[in-house]
Amino acid sequence: MLHPERIIITIDAEGVGKTLLELATELVGAAEAAHMVTHGASGLIGDGPKSRGAGGCGGDELTLRRPPQHGYAHLELQATDICYEDAWLIAIHKRAGWYSSITPWDLAGNVPAALERYLLARDGAVPPLHLAHRLDRDTSGVLLLSKDGRVNAPLLEAFRQGQVSKRYLGMCGGIPPESGDIQSGHG
Repeated sequence: MLHPERIIITIDAEGVGKTLLELATELVGAAEAAHMVTHGASGLIGDGPKSRGAGGCGGDELTLRRPPQHGYAHLELQATDICYEDAWLIAIHKRAGWYSSITPWDLAGNVPAALERYLLARDGAVPPLHLAHRLDRDTSGVLLLSKDGRVNAPLLEAFRQGQVSKRYLGMCGGIPPESGDIQSGHG
């Protein structure tokens, strides 16, 4: 079923086993389907968000939302965004406004996806990347990723045991009061 803001795909017997991209292409064409799968949210009714695969059974309904008209910020990393790199780790200077990880509504506009594109262009291959931690979208700072799965467990254990720490600095305009409350949209 077609709607201006979304499409609803009922998975029939022929659709079982097809990817989300294949199902959407049949309804809206290849270019629009690719754009929607990358930059629009999708979900299987009764299930959580999906990324590239439909994963449904016959009779299930899949909703694919069109991205907003203004779109999402396109993120491309440069060599100057890399703070540190060795065979196992890579540290990125994450700017405010960048997503640390994939969001259900945009698979491409985040640091890991941008880093994959950058490394593919630079090296011709992409190692298996894994986020060691996250930073909120509006927070800038150093974001650490592993490039070798063998370091994931020791790295996460170092964070868990407090051997790695984060320090946040707040910036404000003017002179703040001696005390007060900060209201934000975060937990």
